Amino acid sequence: LFFMLYLLCATQDIAVDGWSVTMLHPANAGYSSTCNAAGQGLGFFLGMVGPTMGLVSVQSFFMAIALVFLLTTLAVCFLKREAPTPAEEQVDGIWDAYSSAFQIARLEPVQILCVILLTRSIAFVPVDELMLGKFQDAGLQTSYVAWLRSCATPLEFIVPWVLTRLPWWRQPLAIIQGSYLPRVFLTLAAGIFVHFIGKIPDPAPSPLLASIAALMLLQGIFNEVMFGAHFA
Repeated sequence: LFFMLYLLCATQDIAVDGWSVTMLHPANAGYSSTCNAAGQGLGFFLGMVGPTMGLVSVQSFFMAIALVFLLTTLAVCFLKREAPTPAEEQVDGIWDAYSSAFQIARLEPVQILCVILLTRSIAFVPVDELMLGKFQDAGLQTSYVAWLRSCATPLEFIVPWVLTRLPWWRQPLAIIQGSYLPRVFLTLAAGIFVHFIGKIPDPAPSPLLASIAALMLLQGIFNEVMFGAHFA
């Protein structure tokens, strides 16, 4: 079931990315990455806070999100029109499309880029995927984790919006390079912090909660900066 859900969501994600290329005016193309990052952040927030805090059941949540997917897709399909494809960019069929993709994949710069994209997040896994779980294993309450998520959610809207207004936003690779080492150091600091934190008492001390919140805040900022730069 979840495989099919992810497959359908990924298919729609690719289709929407393609739509953004042909539907958005060139002057507004930068908003594609902003909307992508903000929408994904909103989805994480709703998925974490709604069912986790008991505001809505999992069944009702899935039904509501399915309706949103369906209605927005139909709205774009019937209310928006794509620009005509130039003759030199048209393909005869699926076989030609996959053949062109295969030829592109054989280019050395593309292969190098694929290696970078496949390995770029390895250094950040401890913070992105494991840190909150380790805090919960140490005794941090799930309700506080959900509260932290809700507090960090505005970053996922604000950071992409701010970045698109900076002059160096048109140099996404420079942004990624400048953010990589600080994010690696943040991962090391978080790992050391989690290792020495021990058992979290209930109620947790305010300085400890503030430190956890600061780590999540920094992680959220760097994550959104790099995520938005990859889509720029």
